[in-house]
Amino acid sequence: MNNIKLNQLRHFRAVVEQGSVAQAAKTLFCVPSNVTARIRELEEVLGTVLFHREGKRMVLTPNGRRFYEEAVSIIQRVDHAAGLFDEKQAQWEMYLGALDVSLFGFLPTRLPKFRVQYPQVKLDICCRPSSELEAAVLADEMDLVITDGPIEHPLLESCLAYRERMCLITPLNRGGPGDAMTDLDIFGFGTNCSYRVRMDEWVRQQGVGSGRSIRVESYHVIFQYVKAGQGLSWFPLSMLDQIDPGNAVERYEMGDSELFFVWRRGREQPEISTFMNFLMGEVS
Repeated sequence: MNNIKLNQLRHFRAVVEQGSVAQAAKTLFCVPSNVTARIRELEEVLGTVLFHREGKRMVLTPNGRRFYEEAVSIIQRVDHAAGLFDEKQAQWEMYLGALDVSLFGFLPTRLPKFRVQYPQVKLDICCRPSSELEAAVLADEMDLVITDGPIEHPLLESCLAYRERMCLITPLNRGGPGDAMTDLDIFGFGTNCSYRVRMDEWVRQQGVGSGRSIRVESYHVIFQYVKAGQGLSWFPLSMLDQIDPGNAVERYEMGDSELFFVWRRGREQPEISTFMNFLMGEVS
């Protein structure tokens, strides 16, 4: 027995849905004799008559009706499989990790736009500190992360995603970067946060603050401590602008922090490149 061919199924479906060989030929951009030949081949392979011929009309037999549902299902599955890795159809699943600052300032306006253009992408997103993001990529728990850098690891690759302006924040009228401010405690995230590491280094070099560091895993809570006159901290400017639109604390710009896309070396898929290029194209 010869195998059923996909073009036979497509011709059969076209005849059913158009009602005649002539109309089916128009939709398939071929001559009617080709359609007739494919239908006869299919009937021979199946060993059954699929149509009653009534002049120019083609009417399904009972077996034809049974076979039509199966033929449509096969065609749909083949078309789906053929487009599974087509970037335009974008049937992907990607695990993305990011710092809280990226989820707060960089990603919220960009991810909905990405989803509009690539609606079939399943994007799983989680928030972790810098060191845990790097470890997650190395453990193949995440396909791509956004973290600070630069990343120097033999198993990882990275490229610049965007720059975040950093600020020192202090209570109103309590001093700035050149003052000792020895009555103020230092508030920040845990030592696995790169911003905390940079802040601690700056504090040691400048000799500012009380010398007591307090771990608080919330920018909102840290801000309230500083606003209440109890400490100082480093803040991403994008987050500070939203938490403190009324300038309730003093702010001093401390330079840029670079945020990077990071992925496992040798495992960059076209989907990841598409995602990164889209987000970087949205950077103003």
